[in-house]
Amino acid sequence: MQKTKAEDLARDYFLQKFNCAEAVAMGVTEAMGMTQDNLPRIATGFGAGAGRCGEICGALTGAIMAIGLKYGRNNPEDMAARDATYTKVQQLLDWFREEFGSVRCIDLTQIDMTTPEGMELAKAKNIHMDFCPKFVEFAAQRAQSLMQE
Repeated sequence: MQKTKAEDLARDYFLQKFNCAEAVAMGVTEAMGMTQDNLPRIATGFGAGAGRCGEICGALTGAIMAIGLKYGRNNPEDMAARDATYTKVQQLLDWFREEFGSVRCIDLTQIDMTTPEGMELAKAKNIHMDFCPKFVEFAAQRAQSLMQE
């Protein structure tokens, strides 16, 4: 039986070593029947808070990309699509901030991954396998719920 829960799919992709943004974008779109072959490539640069810079959590950026695929606009005059997308993204960010206290990777992990020391610490703490899956699952699950409304 094929999985349909975004958080299960996203976690599976993440545990296969896709980054947080790639895993969530692929998991959510697959669960919603909207798979896009180019998603991992588009999402790659957003891992670890955008290129390991510690900014917005990559799991969130992956979820935001998935929401944009469903609700985003192709026409710059389509303000209704823009506003619907913004509303859903704001709700996702609010939920995430309420659950984890921040939307920034560096705040969540307490690790500066732009330095060699930070990367060593991330590896030593096994951040990818032991810490970040909860963010991936949460972002994927909440994005899927927003997309089912």
